[in-house]
Amino acid sequence: MTTIYLIRHAQASFGQANYDQLSTTGQLQAKVLGHYLGHILKQQPYVVTGTMQRHRDTAHLALQQCFTETSVQSHSGWNEFDHTEILKQYAAACGQTQQLKLAVAQAQTDKKQFMQLFKSAVLHWMSATNDLHYTESWSAFQQRVQCALDDLLISIQQHQAKEVIVFSSGGVIATLLGQILALNQSKIFQLNSTLANVSISSVHLPSHSLALSNANLLSVNEHHYLKAANCFSLALPPELNTAANTLLTWV
Repeated sequence: MTTIYLIRHAQASFGQANYDQLSTTGQLQAKVLGHYLGHILKQQPYVVTGTMQRHRDTAHLALQQCFTETSVQSHSGWNEFDHTEILKQYAAACGQTQQLKLAVAQAQTDKKQFMQLFKSAVLHWMSATNDLHYTESWSAFQQRVQCALDDLLISIQQHQAKEVIVFSSGGVIATLLGQILALNQSKIFQLNSTLANVSISSVHLPSHSLALSNANLLSVNEHHYLKAANCFSLALPPELNTAANTLLTWV
């Protein structure tokens, strides 16, 4: 049997010039994650990341705390969808270009307005009525994620991996979980929006059939370890002993 741990990246730099860079909080999250992984995993895992900076940096900081000798594979199929293009295409199609500019400018102080616009933009993208306007349509994104999973399953067989970690993004993870749970597009987006940074969703694959259709979902959006990090016997260094409410983020 194989367990795949799908981990959303640590907090990125929302509202900054380089969103892909981990924030200071994100760096702490990744380190606490690493201590937690060191306690729950029984053997050295097979590790894959997307090629985005936030994926690689989350993996690097986490593995520094536990499995320092683990090699890390990268695969662009685990990358997030292009939220910037999706927002711009939606704004252009609905005549809301100025509203988008205002929402982005005020994102730091009025995140609710930005998220409402973002939800509408993503659902518009998922509707598949304007696929030709996007560099990567919703259906193409789903296919890319499926190909990344197929490649991972081949690697699992080749390496006889029993514990696998994938560092990716919320949209990718929600899409895979949505397939297992047979969720519609709206529910997939809803799930995506609830996935906390460095949350863990785990999937069990039986030995007789390494296929998503036979997967058993063990956990979704597991982030209780952030709330209770100081209660676990994690032996966290002083700089990681911080209030739980400062570690829980969703961007």
